[in-house]
Amino acid sequence: MRRVSNCEHERQTTAAALVSAQDCRHPSHMPPTPPTVLYVHGAGHQPPADAWLPSHDAALFAGRRRLPSDVAYFADIVEAAMDLPGRDDDGGDDGGADRADHDEDDDGLPPVHASLRSAPGEAAAHGFLFRLAGAMGPLDFRGRIGLPSVGIPAGMREFYRGVSGYLLGEPVLAEGIRDRVRDAVRRNPGPLVIVAHSLGSVIVFDVMGEEEFASRQVVFISVGTALGLAPAQERLMAYRSERPIPLPAGIAIWRNFHSARDVVAMGSALDDLHADFAPAERIHSTEVRNLAEFHHSFDGYLATPEVRDAVYAHLAAHPAHAASGADEDQAD
Repeated sequence: MRRVSNCEHERQTTAAALVSAQDCRHPSHMPPTPPTVLYVHGAGHQPPADAWLPSHDAALFAGRRRLPSDVAYFADIVEAAMDLPGRDDDGGDDGGADRADHDEDDDGLPPVHASLRSAPGEAAAHGFLFRLAGAMGPLDFRGRIGLPSVGIPAGMREFYRGVSGYLLGEPVLAEGIRDRVRDAVRRNPGPLVIVAHSLGSVIVFDVMGEEEFASRQVVFISVGTALGLAPAQERLMAYRSERPIPLPAGIAIWRNFHSARDVVAMGSALDDLHADFAPAERIHSTEVRNLAEFHHSFDGYLATPEVRDAVYAHLAAHPAHAASGADEDQAD
């Protein structure tokens, strides 16, 4: 057996130590992980999975450098379970504004998830949705409920289907949707800015309250949220029959954006959220002008300067973002 000299042994030991040091470097010596924008969409028609991210990035990053982004896509689960009509050829997600104003079989009742279409489940679901509609106030669509001759716009019908399915439907459906959000958070271990729309913000609120994600400290940006509606609040996993409802431990700060003409976002102004959730110092809310034809549109919110500036402001706080120069304007 060949003898190893002291000098050679020292060289081998040093080399092994260097390899070990490279493999087990202290986190402070590692290059910072770039922050990521994670979208969580709501109910209703969505573009196909492979087209969803490019179309929404175009709205959020228009005229600026595009940043790392991902989507928790669960539309395939929702559409299969909700008995929704087929997606348009262009895959638009404008909440049905480009489709017929209401379904041909519209009976004036808010439509429910397919699994709830039998007594007593259907009656209870309609009761819940009437309460939800009442919480939206007297604007726009509320007066159409109960009036078959007028009809409920397609975008609101899809919202009712989605929210009743997630909050009242089969537990396996809600768990499948949450799994998509969990998987998206797990595959993005670095700094996260979660931008959630409508029902998606309710789902994020539930997931980020789970013990697994308590240490993530994400920035939560909600647009067109249903979290201001009391009937939806009472179905949150964090709800304990009283208010204020505690923010999930995994959310460091909550930035909400709402349009005055978006009935789903009723109750999400700053004073309302401060009354319903705590701690108040982590909650901010800003009114914006959603110029889309359907004022609940996700794209319409992403195109507002307030939402775009908020996303860039929070991303710019991370060293990896500053080092990349990702906040510089860049034309598409």
